[in-house]
Amino acid sequence: MFPIRSEVQSGRALITWGLCCFLLICVVMQSLTTISSAALFRSFGFVPARMMSPVSWSLVGPLEQVSSTITYVFVHDGVWHALFNIWFLGVFGGPIEGHLGPVKYVVSLMLFVVSSALIDLAIRPHSVVPLVGASGLVAGLMGFFLVAYPRSRLLTVLPMAVPFPIKIPIVWFMLVWLSLQLAVLLDGPSTEVQSAWWIHLAGFILGCLCGLISATPMNNQRAKTQS
Repeated sequence: MFPIRSEVQSGRALITWGLCCFLLICVVMQSLTTISSAALFRSFGFVPARMMSPVSWSLVGPLEQVSSTITYVFVHDGVWHALFNIWFLGVFGGPIEGHLGPVKYVVSLMLFVVSSALIDLAIRPHSVVPLVGASGLVAGLMGFFLVAYPRSRLLTVLPMAVPFPIKIPIVWFMLVWLSLQLAVLLDGPSTEVQSAWWIHLAGFILGCLCGLISATPMNNQRAKTQS
């Protein structure tokens, strides 16, 4: 199932759409540059072994080391990887931005981004394979959305020979998504592959926890829907 839009009003969502546009620009630049993807991943990706190395801290410097916990979000392993993340960010991020307001929303985004990097560091502390992409961030937003709007519905397209849109409860969509994450995780051929899916699940759980804390005032409110 592919999400088209939620029925929850997102308002102007300037930060969400600005971030989507910036990520799209990064995708275009990454596609057009003559610099190899491997070099970009080494420069902007999050490399656990580098974070654990005292030599790297002295050679590279604290600023570049710490900044990699954020910059990895802006490089992706392929165009489709990036486009899917951008689309999901647009679908789920807007309503959350409208609920939290710009300041709390940015703090939540930063929390999901940095936490995903730290989770990766905990899973594979000595790996030299860079972590790239905004999947952990998107997973966090999905978890938050589920807790904040548990009764909302999502317009989706079913993967059929002739795709057609259908509205389904957000809980159903999330259950299917979680099942896919677990299936790939259990069948993962290596620690590097499994790590990415652990980040998805951990990001989702963190998003749920943030939703429980931040969305408490909504417990007695119905989600606003578009007419």
